[in-house]
Amino acid sequence: MSRARGKRSRVLFIFSLAALVAALVSSSPLPASAAGPATFSAATPSPGSASSVSNPVVSVAIYDPAKVRSNGFEMLIDGNWTRARLTYPYRTLLSDDEGEYWAIDYTRALLTCACAPSLTGGPHTVAVTVANYARKQSTYSWSFTVATPPELSNPSPDLGATVGTLSPQISVRLTGASPIASSEIKVNGAAIPSTYDAGAMLLAGSVPSPLPNGHDVLVTANATDTAGGTATLSWSFTVQIYADMPDTTTGCADCHAGYPIPNHPTDDCNACHGPGSPVGGGWTSPTYGPHGPEELAFNPAITCQYCHGGYSPPVPAAHSAPTSSYHRTSIEGCDECHVMTLTIEHYRHTNDSGRPLTCSTCHSSTDERVRDAIAAKQTSCVGCHDGHGDAGALHAGTETGTLISPDGGASAACVDCHYLELTQEHAKASSGGLGCSACHRAGGPVSQMARPWNKRCAACHSDIHAQYDQVHIVYGSDCRSCHGEPQDVRAHPTCSNIAPGGVGATGSCHASRDVVPTTTWCRTCHPNE
Repeated sequence: MSRARGKRSRVLFIFSLAALVAALVSSSPLPASAAGPATFSAATPSPGSASSVSNPVVSVAIYDPAKVRSNGFEMLIDGNWTRARLTYPYRTLLSDDEGEYWAIDYTRALLTCACAPSLTGGPHTVAVTVANYARKQSTYSWSFTVATPPELSNPSPDLGATVGTLSPQISVRLTGASPIASSEIKVNGAAIPSTYDAGAMLLAGSVPSPLPNGHDVLVTANATDTAGGTATLSWSFTVQIYADMPDTTTGCADCHAGYPIPNHPTDDCNACHGPGSPVGGGWTSPTYGPHGPEELAFNPAITCQYCHGGYSPPVPAAHSAPTSSYHRTSIEGCDECHVMTLTIEHYRHTNDSGRPLTCSTCHSSTDERVRDAIAAKQTSCVGCHDGHGDAGALHAGTETGTLISPDGGASAACVDCHYLELTQEHAKASSGGLGCSACHRAGGPVSQMARPWNKRCAACHSDIHAQYDQVHIVYGSDCRSCHGEPQDVRAHPTCSNIAPGGVGATGSCHASRDVVPTTTWCRTCHPNE
């Protein structure tokens, strides 16, 4: 009796999953899409719902009074067979003449597919077939939708990267369970031309105009799929087309003061070779070996690199000094022409001998103003420089040419039509109202000029008057009967290139340097003739 009692008294624990599903089974069966003696409930994902993952756990609870067979079931997803699993998580309390005991309840089962493949976005149908021990089959089907949002990853340029071009290609990996309906890339808040390659799963674009040098660039990628899912990824990188100044002067002791002796592990064998130390392994005698006390004191080969050269991984490797981070500066208006990192900005320039500036140019300078700025850790431009002063004087042109009429008649000097002060000439309406950035942007015309600045017009305008003859041809269909075929306006009786008296004289076509006739049609100046 004790053995029978022991068999019946085996306690089969009711797990939390069984309790949960039992509660679900007690709820109302799902809508009528079933056939057979069995009833179905607690379908997951629930009928008509939207799953936020592409590989959801698909399951359904089954009740059949004739008991559910363990080898008579099947689950199809969109008509495809799945490796589903049938379990009996429920227990029922039975009794006999020897008392009560728990037994497996074969009338209630749980059919689960936790290994479903990733599903595409959109609707999916599950079809379940089960059999009981009375050789009767039951079927049930339901549908749900996969609505996982698209994913953006692997941005390029990478987060925090520094790129050496003003026009970098920008891309990001874009994937999703549903087809992508729309996508865009914004750079510093403005959308740029971009395309999405579904095969390569890549959203890529190009900046329409050069990015400002020396600045951080904020990129935001957005995507929406056909199921309405959205995704956004933002990151930033830095544009810097100029090389940083090589650091050839900063030594380890400049930052690690007091090293190597007496405040360094090489003065204490246990610090490297003792228990729990980076190298470990123990040691036998402090007077022998490659770095005994005598050798440490007299052998110049025993340097920081001897241990910190990366040969022994537990010992921290030597690193370059982060000089750029200590030389950041910011002055309102300077960044349009200058790099706001002193080591990079100074390395762009040369000394009087034509050699690039180096660390010692400033740090070994005898100029008291420079030495005081360094001592005070002053990184502002005005710490050592007075600024540019009079911009007009800096941009005084040196053009002295003369333009000769084709017939060898009257001629015009550059100053008759143009301002020699370059900022004034470029800013006038007939020049397009150009500002400083037109020339001083990184990679612009000024960057191509040799030191000292070439302020001649031809430095940037090599074909300055290639169309000079063409633009002075006169047109007027109603005037030909008396005045003949189109002629050169410079031969006009009252103009003769520049009217008598020069620019601004009465009767002149060019009333001032700021006024240029918009056409050479006769009626422009002779509307009533």
